[in-house]
Amino acid sequence: MAAINPISTTLRLTQSAGQVDGKEVKKSTSVSNIDVEANADVLNRTAVSLGKLLEHATVETKRIATGLIVE
Repeated sequence: MAAINPISTTLRLTQSAGQVDGKEVKKSTSVSNIDVEANADVLNRTAVSLGKLLEHATVETKRIATGLIVE
C-alpha cells in the first residue's frame, strides 16, 4: 500500500494591497521550513503574529504541504 512521507510545509499569507485600475492587488509572503507536525491552531497563531508585522492586511492563509509518495 502506498503512503505519503511529509517532506516540508510552507505557510503562505496573502495580503490585500488595495486596487489599481479597479482590480484588487494582492501580495503574498511565504515562510518555509515550518514543522510538518504543526497543527491548524499553531499555524493560525503564527499567521496572526506574522500578519501584525506586514504592511497590508492578511486576507488569506494557506498551508502548502509537500510529501513523497512511496510504496
